[in-house]
Amino acid sequence: MRYRNQLTYSPLPRIKDLFTRNTSYLNADISNIWLKNNDLGFWLSRSSWSIYTIAKYRMQQIKKEVTNICMPDYFCNESLDLLRKLNVNIKFYKVDMSGNADLSSIESLFNGDHPDIILYVHYFGKCADSRILSNYAVKIGAWLIEDATHCLKPERDIGSYGDFVMYSPHKLVPIPNGALLIIRPDGPSKIFSNDSQISNYEIFYQSILTNFNRYDISEFIWLAKRLFQKLFFRINRKAEFGDVIGESGIRAMPQPKMSKLGMRLLVNLASSLGEDSVNRINKQEAWKASLIDAGILSHDNGLNNLPFTPYQARFSFENSKKAEYFFKLLTKYNISATTWPDLPPEVMKNPEKHKDAIKMRNIYLYFPLHSSIENKDISLSIERIDERRVNFV
Repeated sequence: MRYRNQLTYSPLPRIKDLFTRNTSYLNADISNIWLKNNDLGFWLSRSSWSIYTIAKYRMQQIKKEVTNICMPDYFCNESLDLLRKLNVNIKFYKVDMSGNADLSSIESLFNGDHPDIILYVHYFGKCADSRILSNYAVKIGAWLIEDATHCLKPERDIGSYGDFVMYSPHKLVPIPNGALLIIRPDGPSKIFSNDSQISNYEIFYQSILTNFNRYDISEFIWLAKRLFQKLFFRINRKAEFGDVIGESGIRAMPQPKMSKLGMRLLVNLASSLGEDSVNRINKQEAWKASLIDAGILSHDNGLNNLPFTPYQARFSFENSKKAEYFFKLLTKYNISATTWPDLPPEVMKNPEKHKDAIKMRNIYLYFPLHSSIENKDISLSIERIDERRVNFV
């Protein structure tokens, strides 16, 4: 029997969720899943809009000619597309191989000036060391953004240190759009310590939704693609190992407001996030076991007993040549291996300074862990690989 590929990069929605007539989502407030203490949540379509909104609000508050923004060098350039439309000075600090910020590289970026905003990332669901950056942000008066867009929900210290926290449920569950921007009155800068400040931000947030409100067909494109994959066959886009996603432009971005379809689907899925967390850890182990059995990974590769919910299964190879070889082999068999991220051009132009970010970009491969994949699909897909092709020269 010919094997029918069951693996897709993105999760597929359940048919019953798509067509069940349910208006309860209109009154549902599911943001509490991600909120802590006195936090307040604001829904947007993408976290690119969250970054844009924070930067725009900071510009309004400090009234500087140019706003200094400090980003990790290990970051997706496409996510900065909206931010680059503003009058901002973006600098990239170094991230080590564990995903933690190099504070000394931040201090040297602005030639005596300092960043107005610092963003750091909890990569692939793993909680980053937050205290050092939080203390530094207080010292220099910068706003601190926790990028938790690879996180299914708060775990350990995730969501506990930033002035803002960003989540992107649309990256992890089958919804067309949906990103939660959290403001934290308890954050290091105490930006929203009184009702007046919160009220001002709410007005500003509504102005973003209104000013960029336009006809948007992105969710219909998403729905058509997912239905086709669900009902007919699943084929993944062929990609090259060095693929870099070009700047799409503000016109190609969905409008900032989260769609009704996105919210309805998320409400239906909210109760199963705990189960999804367990399943993701199990699928990480399934990928690891299958890749080891096939001779693609060594036995000491991958992670054991994860203390967090992984966004994707991440495995490292000895060098970029080996990673590229197995990337091409896996994609030849239509197996959903990917690389990440499309590094910013400022990073790529300075390989010596940003060598760890470039190394991570070149030696890691990633595999999906979402709800549309079963463990048997993983093992069956890997078993199809001709063992003669696995012997890397």
